[in-house]
Amino acid sequence: MFDVGGPEFLFLILLALLVFGPRRLPSIGRELGGHAARLRRSWFELRRELEREVGAQELDGVRDAARRIEGEVRRFKEDLVEPRSPAPAPAEGGGQRDRAPEAGDPPGDGAAP
Repeated sequence: MFDVGGPEFLFLILLALLVFGPRRLPSIGRELGGHAARLRRSWFELRRELEREVGAQELDGVRDAARRIEGEVRRFKEDLVEPRSPAPAPAEGGGQRDRAPEAGDPPGDGAAP
């Protein structure tokens, strides 16, 4: 975030020492450290809460998918036990139509190749 090297950091410490003085600098450092700790704690708490919410939403999606699959399996079982619409019965003779041979038909028994 901030690209502060050694010389820059030393300059900031000297500047703070000149502005606040040697007596107030330790208390200001402790106060800033406390604020930084509270900020870090709040950030981790927010992050944990967001992860929990996202996890709950993903879990809801998995539950919905499981319910859909359960319904499909139930319908499949019902269809196996009791079909919704009966399949048409095959015609006599293996599904071939009985007809008289016509003039343009190839020679043979009249069955399709």
